[in-house]
Amino acid sequence: MNQDLTKGPVTKSMLLFAVPMILGDLLQQRYNIADSLKSPLTEISGLFSCELEFV
Repeated sequence: MNQDLTKGPVTKSMLLFAVPMILGDLLQQRYNIADSLKSPLTEISGLFSCELEFV
């Protein structure tokens, strides 16, 4: 899809250009939130499994 961004309505061109980047940023934020919630639980379960191996 080739579109000349120098012609036509400015607002529409800017929105069409920005929407994929905004969606990508939102997906990245969701991943970062999920990763930050998962990390402490993984570390805690890892500690318990190490302790159980030595018992």
